[in-house]
Amino acid sequence: MTPETQLVVELLRLGTHLVRTGTRLVAQHGISQQQFVILKAAEERGPVSQKEVCSAFVYERSNVSKAVRQLSAKGLLTKARSPADGRVTLLEITPAGREIVAACMPAFERWNQAWAGQLDAGELARAVALLRKLDVNGARDAV
Repeated sequence: MTPETQLVVELLRLGTHLVRTGTRLVAQHGISQQQFVILKAAEERGPVSQKEVCSAFVYERSNVSKAVRQLSAKGLLTKARSPADGRVTLLEITPAGREIVAACMPAFERWNQAWAGQLDAGELARAVALLRKLDVNGARDAV
């Protein structure tokens, strides 16, 4: 296996592990890991566009649309057209959505610290820097 292939395999394995763990941590609240990420983005960024969520987390637009519909139906998120650009849908977290994020965060923080705690501060900083260097659009012309 080439080093490039080995890197991709490890990233895929870790990605699957992260999604499964995230799903397990939010399951008791009746939401998916992706739905939690959308709620967290709306909480942190204030009204956020669906397009921003798709871009920031490299999510498929159709998956985000479906997750947003489900979150809206549960009363955890509201959707509104942007006053500045009516083509843009803005997402805003509701008080009930904030309660779920607040309830989930301690478990996420404990797990993040335990998982990332396997690395010392220097290793962690280098890992973050290297992952950022691997821009998701960097090799798009190769496929």
